[in-house]
Amino acid sequence: MKILLITLEYPPQHGGVASYYSGLIEELRHRGNEVTVVSQGLLSQWLWPHWLRGYFTVRSAIKKEKPDYIFVGHVLPLGTVAYLLRKHVPYVAFTHGMDVLLSQKSWRKKRLVRKILTDAKQIVANSEFTHGIVDEILRGQKFTIVRKRPQIFVLYPCPNISPEIKPEEVEILRRKLGLTGKKVML
Repeated sequence: MKILLITLEYPPQHGGVASYYSGLIEELRHRGNEVTVVSQGLLSQWLWPHWLRGYFTVRSAIKKEKPDYIFVGHVLPLGTVAYLLRKHVPYVAFTHGMDVLLSQKSWRKKRLVRKILTDAKQIVANSEFTHGIVDEILRGQKFTIVRKRPQIFVLYPCPNISPEIKPEEVEILRRKLGLTGKKVML
């Protein structure tokens, strides 16, 4: 599957969101998916709305990469870009507590987030707490056979749990710690 991730935070930037997407992309590639990340040129200081530059950047990436899905790293402002391009490529909205919580303080952003989440193919929440917020946002929406409610999945941030360790290194460590021939349980 070809995936285009659009996000404002991705390595070499530091932080939880950047690490979250770095780990996700590593795992998706490990499973044979083709992933392109667009994290630069998405916002403008001089244009309003600020995400307008991102619209043209992502549209260009869609033409070049021809992805099956867009993974949206931030409901606002990048969800707006994916929402406008949804006729070309379906999108999966990734939600984090703060991006959906902050949007609920403004009636305009609240309405926009509801539209973005309603039209998403699927929604990924980073915690049960965020899942609950997203569920509440979608609760009042009308869905039909044609327009189904998107499924919400919880995908917790998690460290890389499959490091590359050579068997020889394990054996050296076992001898050093006096664990040769013993079972080790973590």
